[in-house]
Amino acid sequence: SPLLSGTKVVILPKWDAEAAARAIAEEGITMFSVVPTMLWDMLNKAKLADFDLSSLRNIGTGGQALPINLLDEMRAMCPNAVMGTGYGMTETAGSIAMALGEDFIRNRGSAGRILPLMDVRIEGEDGTPLPTGQAGEIVVRGAQVMLGYWEQPDATAAVMTDDGWMRTGDLAVMDDEGYVRIVGRSKDMIIRGGENIYPRELEEFFFTH
Repeated sequence: SPLLSGTKVVILPKWDAEAAARAIAEEGITMFSVVPTMLWDMLNKAKLADFDLSSLRNIGTGGQALPINLLDEMRAMCPNAVMGTGYGMTETAGSIAMALGEDFIRNRGSAGRILPLMDVRIEGEDGTPLPTGQAGEIVVRGAQVMLGYWEQPDATAAVMTDDGWMRTGDLAVMDDEGYVRIVGRSKDMIIRGGENIYPRELEEFFFTH
């Protein structure tokens, strides 16, 4: 869309946090899309070198959940920027959930709100749909969900059901407004004393240190 509207696009040859911060300051960049790990890196470099990032008006993140304290840091440095996040997969041709601006800020721990074209449910380990507020695997269905992996029937059968639902492998909680909060990957979940411990909850705690 920036190319179609004639907007200037600034591209770095490779990721370099200091170069990114300098480019934003010198070029007056207004839109920036990044994963949270890179955002942390750039924020720290910008503070050390005293780069002015106030030109940013739109900051989009994805790839992993956005730590709340990172969100607060970016809002403090770029008070005029609209923050947004999303959740999706290559297998779903992009986004499953998205939230921007105040829609995101009012539920800052989420990875977005389920988009209208997607059917989404949260399932337990036995495949039973779970009620709102309980953690389980995200299972999706919709026009943009893949038919299968190219020439890999076993891999396809492992994630696709006969009626078109795809198991994402991501664990999440969904609320009654359709916001999704990612708590981890099913393969990464820790079981201790019969309790499920989700990596996302540990990360949120560590980020406060």
